[in-house]
Amino acid sequence: GIGVSQDWREAVRWYRRSAESGHPAAEYELGLCYSNGDGLKQDLKKAALFYQRAANKGHREAQCDLGICFISGQGIRKD
Repeated sequence: GIGVSQDWREAVRWYRRSAESGHPAAEYELGLCYSNGDGLKQDLKKAALFYQRAANKGHREAQCDLGICFISGQGIRKD
């Protein structure tokens, strides 16, 4: 972290709080945490879910990562 010790669990807590308020960047970041297993147990289905939420709000990186999920079948039915 910048100015604080790196703490993935604390980061996830704040991402989740913001994502629950509908913030697309937080939804995307939470999806990344689920995808990589940073600060919580890896869960590719939840990663895809949060990418989808952010993508639906126009978040470009989430749209790209969601496309990768569809191509690879990671966390979502391959299409």
